[in-house]
Amino acid sequence: MKKFLYGIALAVMLTGCRTANVSHPTSNAPIIYHNAQYGLTFSLPADWRGYSVLTNEWVGQQSDDKTGEIIRTEHGPKIILRHPQWTASDPHQDIPISIFTRAQWEDVHEEILVTSAGGIDFDISHNRNYVFTVHSRFNWNELTGWEEAQKIVATNCMIAGPTLYEH
Repeated sequence: MKKFLYGIALAVMLTGCRTANVSHPTSNAPIIYHNAQYGLTFSLPADWRGYSVLTNEWVGQQSDDKTGEIIRTEHGPKIILRHPQWTASDPHQDIPISIFTRAQWEDVHEEILVTSAGGIDFDISHNRNYVFTVHSRFNWNELTGWEEAQKIVATNCMIAGPTLYEH
């Protein structure tokens, strides 16, 4: 069931996506966000110039299969890329990227560690130490720019290449 839902989430996310064009004139050149601490590199379109970076935290829990009692809680960083035109009165869609260690991601993949009540996290990129994910419900079609944010994530997925697990 999880693979089926993951496939739907990925298919929805990739709808209407096109590959990144790296031959833009300088004024239209993509903006590259790089986080040296985690080794995350993420490309944003030129109209995101002036974007903000917020930090937050994801939380995951492991429950006892028989009692349902929480037996373990994990935390990790979440980097939120915010559109430069975002205001409290006109919020634009953020791009929230959760960062998992490889061990944490293995537990999420094996459904040992649960990070949300609905939807799934999917691998958009990874390196030797970390897996970078976006939740399948990060864009609920409610905020300005949700389609653009979806395309930005999809483009970055295509640039990053294969994920750690088959879908």
